[in-house]
Amino acid sequence: MKLNTEKITKESRFWQQINSLAKEAFPAEEYLAPDKLVEMSMADNFDFLALTNDDTFVGFMVVQTHKNLAYLFFLAIDSSFRAKGYGSCAIETLRLLYPDKKQVVDFEMLDEAAPNN
Repeated sequence: MKLNTEKITKESRFWQQINSLAKEAFPAEEYLAPDKLVEMSMADNFDFLALTNDDTFVGFMVVQTHKNLAYLFFLAIDSSFRAKGYGSCAIETLRLLYPDKKQVVDFEMLDEAAPNN
């Protein structure tokens, strides 16, 4: 499976899904509104990307680049696509999008008690 990406703007065809997923996937203390992420993506070093499979929205990623690094700032996969390999495909997509950069991915341990789990 290969994921496609498209730049997210406030006019994105997936805007409603992006907003819903952002609220569901991140705890309040880590949440950044998609409006803010769009503003941040206006900078040359910040990408806010929808992830699609066969034109179906499966999630989004936010990547910040600096010099020779590409840092995966946020990754969110729609709950209906979790545990099906889409997260791994997203990491592979990151590698393919930034081949000349070292990709930095910071994983968090799963919290079974979290309300978004």
